[in-house]
Amino acid sequence: MVAIISLSFNIYGHYIANSYFLYDKASKEYISNVYFENEMTYDDIQLAINEFYAVYGNIFETPGLQDYFLSKDWYMPKNKINNLYNCLENDYEKYNFKKLLEYREIKRTG
Repeated sequence: MVAIISLSFNIYGHYIANSYFLYDKASKEYISNVYFENEMTYDDIQLAINEFYAVYGNIFETPGLQDYFLSKDWYMPKNKINNLYNCLENDYEKYNFKKLLEYREIKRTG
């Protein structure tokens, strides 16, 4: 839980407390590879992936993540999601989610 709290302060320090980290933008436009490569750390990417799950109501098994998203006004937990890609509603979401997964692997191994 401490890591999530620390992470949220580092990443969200200059954002409004209940705003989205990346999803709002990622659901409306294609995010450039340059942004993924240069602006996002591995932790940023993982948080953005978790945010996609949270938007669709995923219930997290990790207490720190569940608590973090419960602190967001927009989070409405519904159930555990096994295949998020099938839930995504538009091409922007699908493209950006796939890119997040690709860049998570690049950042993890790079």
